[in-house]
Amino acid sequence: MAHHQPLPWTNGPAEPVAALDDALRAATLRIRTLRMRVDCGCGSVIPQAARNLVAGRPAFWTNGGYSFASAGILNFYVNEFASLFGGVEELQRVHPDRRWMETPLLDTLLPLNPQAVRELRMGYDACGTFRSDDDLVRRTAKAEGTYRAVLSDAAELVGA
Repeated sequence: MAHHQPLPWTNGPAEPVAALDDALRAATLRIRTLRMRVDCGCGSVIPQAARNLVAGRPAFWTNGGYSFASAGILNFYVNEFASLFGGVEELQRVHPDRRWMETPLLDTLLPLNPQAVRELRMGYDACGTFRSDDDLVRRTAKAEGTYRAVLSDAAELVGA
């Protein structure tokens, strides 16, 4: 059996590469399926969103239609930076003529893990709007058709 070197972002024994490959394939399939269900989102964002999901970093998808370009741009940046706030900060720098942290744009994001739920809730708080963790989990679950599975993941977030 081959010895696996620790991956640079881990602190401890490396997971077998096959397990990481399986997790990445599963995450990619989940996001591709979601993309088909909501019929929107740029396919080039899928690999980064899947890597974020597997690494436990905030991962998002969008329900913003193809005619809502700002939603796709926001989805790209929040996944590229693995952070709602980091992505929005960079967007403000690159496109200062547009407000990127506003409720209608946040309403297009589908949080894919508890980390993304937490960041998105904080984003709404920053806009002076309230969305509960359960509201955000339901949004994604409705798009995926998997409310129970996503709710169990979110329970970890609130310590239930």
